Amino acid sequence: MIDKFKLGLTDYQEYKYRSDMGNISNRIVFPIFEHTKYNPQCVGMAYRALGDEKPKYINDRNQDGENGNPEALKGIFIKGNMLYGMAQAMSSISRYKFVYVVEGYMDVISMHQAGLTNTVGIMGTSMTSSQIEAIRKTTDNVFLLLDSDRAGRTSEMKYIQQLLESGMKIVIMKDVTDYKDPDEMCKAFDYNTQMIRSYLNDNSVDAVHYIIRKETEHYHTVTSVERRKAYTKIMPVINSIQDENMRRAYTIELSKELN
Repeated sequence: MIDKFKLGLTDYQEYKYRSDMGNISNRIVFPIFEHTKYNPQCVGMAYRALGDEKPKYINDRNQDGENGNPEALKGIFIKGNMLYGMAQAMSSISRYKFVYVVEGYMDVISMHQAGLTNTVGIMGTSMTSSQIEAIRKTTDNVFLLLDSDRAGRTSEMKYIQQLLESGMKIVIMKDVTDYKDPDEMCKAFDYNTQMIRSYLNDNSVDAVHYIIRKETEHYHTVTSVERRKAYTKIMPVINSIQDENMRRAYTIELSKELN
């Protein structure tokens, strides 16, 4: 994995050589590569603390939110345009016809170590339209595998709608909190490919179907006014679906659930 992802370690006195971005001494280095299978170039770096230092991650300066002359920023990467591990995952995504989308750098590396090499990461930030477009160029089938905490679940709803608007088909995990993130899950299964695949398959569900069931389970026997609240909450997600037939099918399912 060190070779595959070109991982590194900064010198413990790196502060003597670089003072433009704070102290990145004695940190694990994660190079971020272009989205290409062949000879991808490094466009930026992330630096992770070995201990409890804050911040845990520091990134190379990037163009996100920058203003001014684009020429002055030439060669400075835009983090929101990049997916970690895409260069290493592209062949497997083409082979398996879907992609696992995770949050962090270590999530990506552990998934690859476990043989699930069709995995990319959004690098701990909100998913952007540029990242979604990069995914869409390789596949329209996404297994969204975010952290299982409240923040991960909250982000999941927003990402599902964004992906649906781009014509994606999405699978997510049910309400399981056995592991806080994919990195912890892979370690727990000792990186056994078959066991991890079985666990994911057994605990996954179509995203829209899950949302309908989850959001309506408390409304089956309440007044029509309350049921209409659930309908109003879920319909924006269903309306994000590009395929008219699928949109109609999910609308019918929702109507039946709410009687």
